[in-house]
Amino acid sequence: MVHIRELIKEKEVYKIILGHPLSMDGTKSEMTEEVEIFAGELRAATNLPVELWDERLTSWEAEEILGKAGLTRKKQREKGMVDRMAAQILLKSYMDAHP
Repeated sequence: MVHIRELIKEKEVYKIILGHPLSMDGTKSEMTEEVEIFAGELRAATNLPVELWDERLTSWEAEEILGKAGLTRKKQREKGMVDRMAAQILLKSYMDAHP
């Protein structure tokens, strides 16, 4: 958490948005519980609001975008591009809903 607190100070973060990994039918999974626990730990460690935002289909959408850009699935996974693109999609979705 020390590194996270340093980044928060350096980047002047005032809110943290985490992907909420729900099942396709909207129910919670084991990973959902882990993320919710982590969100609570982040709140306690940083004194910042931490919001969970539905991340369903963000990886699929990221793969579609990267595939259209000509990158093979193997290349996308090797470089972690899918995760980075999915995070951008998640944040854009959150920002669109909270203008």
